[in-house]
Amino acid sequence: MFLKALTMAALLASTVSARAEWVHIQGENDPFKGGPKHDALFADSPIMPDEMFGFSCNTATNVMLIWVTRQKVGYENREYVERMRLRIALIVDGAPPIYAKAKGKVVRINKLGIGTDDRTAVTRMALAIASATKGVAAGIELNGKIIDSTAFPLGDAPKVLGELVQGCHLKPDLATGAVR
Repeated sequence: MFLKALTMAALLASTVSARAEWVHIQGENDPFKGGPKHDALFADSPIMPDEMFGFSCNTATNVMLIWVTRQKVGYENREYVERMRLRIALIVDGAPPIYAKAKGKVVRINKLGIGTDDRTAVTRMALAIASATKGVAAGIELNGKIIDSTAFPLGDAPKVLGELVQGCHLKPDLATGAVR
């Protein structure tokens, strides 16, 4: 499912305009999956983006975060990447980081893709960005150290994530629980 989601993120990036920005895309209603799919995506370029970061959901119980980083990784290292114990760290408006255990994959022309379907953490992250006023930064943690990070432009992120939060019925009560 994770690899399929990363591939979808690459396809969705082609819908982003000529400049880097956040976009919300709502799919058709799918009664087998609990409703329409919602994607909130940032891509730094519409054609072959170096980096993509986004959220995807159908319902409040089916949410994920996907990040295709700028980090180059050789395909021959894919098994090592898939065994790494990674975490995504998200800082919004300078608040303490929100962490989620994540899986890595080598994707799209030897890039590091990382993703999580930790419902509690992803919901907390989406809600935090939906109410952001200053900025969003994400990092990849390996063995307790941040090995890669990016500060994303805030732009329309609160509006875009607000649409995803509303479309998938994400609520603060779904975001409680230990994440660290």
